Amino acid sequence: MDKKQNKHIVAEVVNKSGDKSYKVKVTYRTKHPVYKKVINLTKYYIVHSENQDFKTGDFVNIVSVRPISKTKSWLIKGLSKASL
Repeated sequence: MDKKQNKHIVAEVVNKSGDKSYKVKVTYRTKHPVYKKVINLTKYYIVHSENQDFKTGDFVNIVSVRPISKTKSWLIKGLSKASL
């Protein structure tokens, strides 16, 4: 059987929400289904990070993993080039 590919997303760190946890924001643009206007949508994720060296405003790469807790199923892989 083929191994399922994990999703990779670039996200912005919003705040630190506990030990080894961060809240990140992903903003994307899509077209409204009825009015056809381009709108910005935002989704928030709780992510896990073993090393805790990220600040609010940093852009990070996150990857989907097996559930770590009730709300955490994403892992920070490191800083994104978007922040550099």
